[in-house]
Order: sequence, then C-alpha cells, then structure tokens
Amino acid sequence: EVATGSCCQVLVGHEGCVETLSWRPDGKMLATGAWDRTARVWEVATGSCCQVLVGHEGCVETLSWRPDGKMLATGAWDRTARVWEVATGS
Repeated sequence: EVATGSCCQVLVGHEGCVETLSWRPDGKMLATGAWDRTARVWEVATGSCCQVLVGHEGCVETLSWRPDGKMLATGAWDRTARVWEVATGS
C-alpha cells in the first residue's frame, strides 16, 4: 500500500531474479519476467499465479500487454520476442 508503505502482496514462484513486470491495463493482473526464462501472470487480488509462459531460452527482459489485456508480448536474452494468448498460455 503506497499510502502506508506496507507490503500488501508477495508473489512467489519464479526460480530466478525477477527482471521486469507490467500491470495489465485494467489493474487486475500483473505479468513478471525472470532469469528462470519464464513469464508469469498473476491475479493481483489473490496473489495466485494463473499462467506460466514457457518457451524462451534466456532471461525474460521485457513485457508489454496488449491494451485489451488478452495478449502479452515478451522479449528475452535469446533474441526473440513472443506474443502469448494469456487465457491459454499459448
């Protein structure tokens, strides 16, 4: 909570340092990218991971949501960018 300076959620699941994160435009989900070569999508209200996006062969360095929140683009050290359908993880 910004106003009080207290932590209101801890998201646990990555096996490496978290490199990047991005809020979904509606604020209900958060995407994280890490050195473990995965991106994860989290439900902010519950703190649960609802999707693990696997396929990169290097650290996920950048993330960007499509404005409607249905797709997520990731970029990694493997010199690839991938576009994911968040609902299915494909």
